[in-house]
Amino acid sequence: SRFSAVAAYAGRVFFAGMTSPRSSSRVYFSWLVQSIDDVGNFYQVNDPTAENFSDLLDTDGGYVTITEAMNIKAMHVSGSKLLVFAENGVWAISGVDDVFRATDFVIEKISEYGIDSPASLVSASGRPYWWSTVGIHTIGVNEYKTFTENNISLPTIQSFWDKITPSGKASVIGGYDILNGRVFWVYGDEGQSIYLRKNVLILDEVQGAFLPWTVSCSTDTPWLIGVIPVNSSFEDGLGDKLKFPCVTLDGQLGFSEETSKDFVDWGTQ
Repeated sequence: SRFSAVAAYAGRVFFAGMTSPRSSSRVYFSWLVQSIDDVGNFYQVNDPTAENFSDLLDTDGGYVTITEAMNIKAMHVSGSKLLVFAENGVWAISGVDDVFRATDFVIEKISEYGIDSPASLVSASGRPYWWSTVGIHTIGVNEYKTFTENNISLPTIQSFWDKITPSGKASVIGGYDILNGRVFWVYGDEGQSIYLRKNVLILDEVQGAFLPWTVSCSTDTPWLIGVIPVNSSFEDGLGDKLKFPCVTLDGQLGFSEETSKDFVDWGTQ
């Protein structure tokens, strides 16, 4: 197996998501990175069998074992913690005094609701949003300054979300529009290729509202295949904005934007 989740945290690089029984619940971390050569070093500097200088160092590499975690799919840095998203829950790794060390760290469980599709995870200026098997979730901070999980679809659009087909939920890809404070999730329909998507669910953080949107896609128009933030500061000085990778059924690739004010998708529908 190979690593499927990577994150930079606490001056190190963390790797997880292997499927082998020995490593499936482990999160490996590199040495404290001083050069690119340190990124792949997961071991300690001192020989643990030596009579002298066998101690583990704060800056060493190693791994964290999250015994309960099944099928780690993604990681996300939030403040001084590294969030680990598995199939059956979300955990946080951090240092005792908010400084991660190989010799001193803490593991805590944040949520019973894990991530279903890793591509649904969106970082909205540091705030994580993800899709589980039961809804859409985020993590906030309570009055005790600890992380708490919130199901934001349950009091709002749960019935709408429940009607999204399993294949649609499996195909979801998320992105964040930092200019307007909106989270976009693009997903497909039952019976379509997993690569073809025309449905968009938008979370407007300013209004606290969900907005469903269906793009008019057909055999004669492009289809959405994802959503990505693109830095446009060199173009217009506005910072990041969203672009939608798209493809036609004859294999033409391109990008689309929300620029038309004619309420007509692709200029024709």
